[in-house]
Amino acid sequence: MLMTHEPQQAVAAARRQAQQASSTHPVHCYSLKAAAEPGLLPNVIGLFAKNGLVPLRWHSDLLAPHNEELSIDFQVAGLAQQRAEYLARCMEQIYGVHTVLISQKY
Repeated sequence: MLMTHEPQQAVAAARRQAQQASSTHPVHCYSLKAAAEPGLLPNVIGLFAKNGLVPLRWHSDLLAPHNEELSIDFQVAGLAQQRAEYLARCMEQIYGVHTVLISQKY
């Protein structure tokens, strides 16, 4: 099987782009509470993939007592405020998402 380094180069290019963009735009931090459904995580990350974005950080946890709720926190660099808010509104429309909070840091 022939392997190429194109995916690694694409990831490196995305990181460089995010670093450059973060110098002109803040990092947007998202926090979601959602139903612990198998298709929820791919739907959320798919929103970013469709928009050509790679989160800087991503963390998710099943919440006690019965692991019925999912907490997802992630950060995205290089977004203008209007686009960041648009993505938050899109996340609110994903089936199973209960709440979406957004903040920013510089």
